[in-house]
Amino acid sequence: MKITKDDKLNAKEIADLRKFCGLDHDEREWEACLKQNLLNVSARNSDGDVIGTGFLCGNGRHAELVDLVVHPDYRQNGIGREIVKFIVDYALEHNIRYFGLTYDEDQPWLKTFYESEGFQLVDFAMWHETSLR
Repeated sequence: MKITKDDKLNAKEIADLRKFCGLDHDEREWEACLKQNLLNVSARNSDGDVIGTGFLCGNGRHAELVDLVVHPDYRQNGIGREIVKFIVDYALEHNIRYFGLTYDEDQPWLKTFYESEGFQLVDFAMWHETSLR
């Protein structure tokens, strides 16, 4: 397995992985996201198939780790942790001052996972109502 900054990652690969995992998977939306992200990261198996992804969105001052996903057949092998580490290292190397994420409270293990990677819960975040679908 190889985790890298992936400028060749394409929207179809992301959409296929996300669809398989039961997540949103609009290929056109991902096409636009790939061009706008600060960093696109992939994990690929020995055949070159995408088995995990994560992204850093934002700018040089504020950024957010978003859309971390690992193929179910490859979970519990440290892939998500390696993707997060890659993104955190990038944010630190690029002196991004405010760096965070949001997680799905319906999956409480995510809180523990992200805390183990150095993130801390801050209780004053707000989201616009249209984002809470």
